[in-house]
Amino acid sequence: MKFKNLLIILFFFISGGVCFCQDTPGNLYLIDKLMDESFQSLENKLVILGNDKFYEIEIDQNKPDEIYFLYKLRDKFRNYKFIINENFDSTNYIIKISNISIKPVYSESQSTDITGNKLTKREIRYSYNYEILDQNSIRVLYNDKIVKKSTGNFDSNNKDQIEDSRYTFTQGDLPAESDVNSYVFPAIIVAVSAAAIILFFTIRSN
Repeated sequence: MKFKNLLIILFFFISGGVCFCQDTPGNLYLIDKLMDESFQSLENKLVILGNDKFYEIEIDQNKPDEIYFLYKLRDKFRNYKFIINENFDSTNYIIKISNISIKPVYSESQSTDITGNKLTKREIRYSYNYEILDQNSIRVLYNDKIVKKSTGNFDSNNKDQIEDSRYTFTQGDLPAESDVNSYVFPAIIVAVSAAAIILFFTIRSN
């Protein structure tokens, strides 16, 4: 009976570990969350200037992360009158956005989840600069450098699940495994599993 209870407890913990892996948020989800947070600074300035004004947005659109940033910006401020990379006499303000960077960085972790799977450290780095100028005087009214990041761990075996194949800026490189992780750790898992099997048959024979 004690052994049966032990198996039930073991199954409970393993199930919990699997759920943990499945519930790990994807990189794009974390990037979207950081973007929403980062727009607060710009929103505060635009509220003061008013949504009845015309804003010329100067932004590069050469990289996937820049294009995605612009998409999220327009969606966030859909009630504002944005003109993208075109200068009109009717424009009231110019918003210059530069140095957009979105990058997931993976590094080696000594941690494991409850199932014994190796965890990789994940840091989503996101930043950009902006400045708002008066169109008539070309005077800088506001400027800010936005830096955001999100940190956590994930099972390295689930790398494809947390990244989005549509966007290169959600993808990163896993760190090279050390000899300890490549050989010693799997050997320990095999040894523990073998010991569990021997213990199982020993208890049954008794």
